[in-house]
Amino acid sequence: MIDRQRWLFQQFAGKLADAVQMMLGAPVTVALNDEASIPGDLLASEPDGLPSVLVWEQGFDAGEGCRMVVLASGVSWEKIGGEALKAAGVDELDRDSVRSTYLEMLSQTLSGVASEVGALLNRNVSPVDGREVQVDPGAISQVVQIVLNGEPVTLCLGASPGLVTILSAADVLAPESPATDPFAPFATSSPLAVGVQDAEGLRSAGRHEMLDGSKTLDLLLDVELPVSVSFGRASVPLKDVLKLTSGSIVELNRRVSDPVELIVNNCVIARGEVVVVEGNYGVRIQHIVSARERLRTLT
Repeated sequence: MIDRQRWLFQQFAGKLADAVQMMLGAPVTVALNDEASIPGDLLASEPDGLPSVLVWEQGFDAGEGCRMVVLASGVSWEKIGGEALKAAGVDELDRDSVRSTYLEMLSQTLSGVASEVGALLNRNVSPVDGREVQVDPGAISQVVQIVLNGEPVTLCLGASPGLVTILSAADVLAPESPATDPFAPFATSSPLAVGVQDAEGLRSAGRHEMLDGSKTLDLLLDVELPVSVSFGRASVPLKDVLKLTSGSIVELNRRVSDPVELIVNNCVIARGEVVVVEGNYGVRIQHIVSARERLRTLT
């Protein structure tokens, strides 16, 4: 039987690599480190007496007690958030901005993990009740290392017994699905403008790959779904939101050269560049998830 706790941590590593790469605009390396121990600075404090560690506990609505914990030392979350802001062209870094940027990337990562958990359980799973908690070294069972600009950064992970039990039960209730590479969630495809793709070709591929002749699920292929494009995100204090007027500019966390995200059913299924087609905006797809993952997302 698959070690579903390790599988969960692999999904986190893959989604984290994806989130960081999107922010930095450059490839990054993320891997589980089975030999590393919990860094001693997790329990250290800053000179001002405040704890340097940031511990985030994330719940999932997959069942009772399904939670995951992510611990980052001050050095780690400041490095991740700081590098992301620098890549966005922000030169003057303050701790609150760095912290909020790290948490935004962590939120994207955990949302991706929830999608993978939902795909395994064959139902929608969403992240819920996320909150910052106190340090509990006993909750940690895995160390993840990410390399940013040649420097290793460490995060520590833990999963509740309830979550591991539900994930393991999926192997008993359903046949094992083919393993996917958590470090390559997007498969490169030829550039293709949205709206120009051969819908019948995708429909046929989807039938053979996922539905295997199922007439019931085949009916879903004609269901219309809203498609949106994300150019970026920004965290703005309420006081600044109230000051917005016509002509105000809100700076997003994505550069002009960075790809935009194509979102369907609240899930990112592709990334690409903005183009103009007969006077209308469009997106030329550069990276897209497999047909199997797209069908899991849409159904």
